[in-house]
Amino acid sequence: MKRIRGDVRNRDLINKVEALAAPLIESLGFELIHVELSGAPAGRPSLRLSVDRPFGSGRITIDECVRIHRAIEHNIHEFDDLLPGAYTLDISSPGLNRPLVYQRDFSRHIGTNIQLVLAEPRSGRSRIVGRLCGVSDEAVEVRGASGDDGVQVFRFEHIVKANVKPDFELLFRRRNKHSA
Repeated sequence: MKRIRGDVRNRDLINKVEALAAPLIESLGFELIHVELSGAPAGRPSLRLSVDRPFGSGRITIDECVRIHRAIEHNIHEFDDLLPGAYTLDISSPGLNRPLVYQRDFSRHIGTNIQLVLAEPRSGRSRIVGRLCGVSDEAVEVRGASGDDGVQVFRFEHIVKANVKPDFELLFRRRNKHSA
């Protein structure tokens, strides 16, 4: 499955964690959205798995995250081989600014405002914000990325990080409209 470049420092380890975690999470009826490994070299590493319900079936609950956490803890010996020593396991929802990692993630969010962080600056900018207007096998198309209404193409291998960029003003207007 085509994915963004991401953080290359831990790529092999993250790929192995994804290969172990995704089938387990899918067997419970959920999707693995993103894997992140962080922590100082001298400190305890943190393994964060962002999970959600399958696209279009609502948002994951805290109780469901706990259920996934317990299932992974039950199979923790497989993860311990990858991460020797103590580490923190965190299972969470992807949140409003959900990460976009795989081609499927971008395809699901066409028409949404997104933010990209590029490996190399383009026109002096490495952080791009615009409306996702297309996805191909190799790239995404973003409207307004250059500050105008034009469309720019960004290849997956040039994207280090991508997130949905929520329109908080619109979200608050909707919330206030429904509570009035």
